[in-house]
Amino acid sequence: AEVGRWLMSRPVAMSSNLHNVLFCPEDGVMWVANASHDAPAAERPYVMVDLRALLARMAEHRAQVTTSAP
Repeated sequence: AEVGRWLMSRPVAMSSNLHNVLFCPEDGVMWVANASHDAPAAERPYVMVDLRALLARMAEHRAQVTTSAP
């Protein structure tokens, strides 16, 4: 992941770059960086998102909504 984020850094990323996402399907995680008003995404911190956990929570929520519907 470190190497992937480095590959997406400046000067490869344009100064107008709004979002960077590095997805690792084997681990089910992605790292996301968003631009701010004064810095492109490539210069902003990355946040790790555990997609497996997120999808599991979404499925649980959907099941709760479905079972509680009249």
